[in-house]
Amino acid sequence: MQTFPSTRRSTGSKYGIYKPNCGRENVHMSFGHDGYIAEVMKPYLSGAAIYMLPFHSFYAWHRHGAYQYLENEKDKAIRDGFETIEILLR
Repeated sequence: MQTFPSTRRSTGSKYGIYKPNCGRENVHMSFGHDGYIAEVMKPYLSGAAIYMLPFHSFYAWHRHGAYQYLENEKDKAIRDGFETIEILLR
């Protein structure tokens, strides 16, 4: 069995290994069904929708405002899109 060194790095910073406003495309996340459907739908949806899909279940970010210090301008626009969708679904 092969083992791998830990990728966790303690920096003593609230940002961990990331820089503020680095953008979520630069944040290491694992995706489940949302990431899968984004891959399947790439030929059929626009860039914004494809960027949005993997983050659908990341409620801590788009519903509760967590991790906003990692957002870049693109992420802010996408989060606003989530807010619009949630209003329409009420």
